[in-house]
Amino acid sequence: MLFAGAAFFVYGGTVNGTARLSVSGQQGRWLYPLDSVDTLVVPGPLGDTIVGINGGEARIVSSPCRNQICVAMPPVRRHGQWTACLPNQVMIGVDGGSPFTGDAVDGVTW
Repeated sequence: MLFAGAAFFVYGGTVNGTARLSVSGQQGRWLYPLDSVDTLVVPGPLGDTIVGINGGEARIVSSPCRNQICVAMPPVRRHGQWTACLPNQVMIGVDGGSPFTGDAVDGVTW
């Protein structure tokens, strides 16, 4: 039982630790494999936000918001990373995968 709980925490409930992109907008929430190549159109109150998935990472490519802060943000690629276009009410984030890959630092590093 303890192993199952630990596996769910580390892998986010995914099979084989495969990361997926969570995309939330006014019309709902969708999940996409992060290892795919895709362009998503997410409608919001200001218009369409374009999200690009490529090479194991995703980013907001364009949005109708005024300041374009979401477009300037770096891509998300690791478990727990997210970015959003708040004026257009669109959010993307990485679910699943392992938070202990790449240059991630955990809370118990001394």
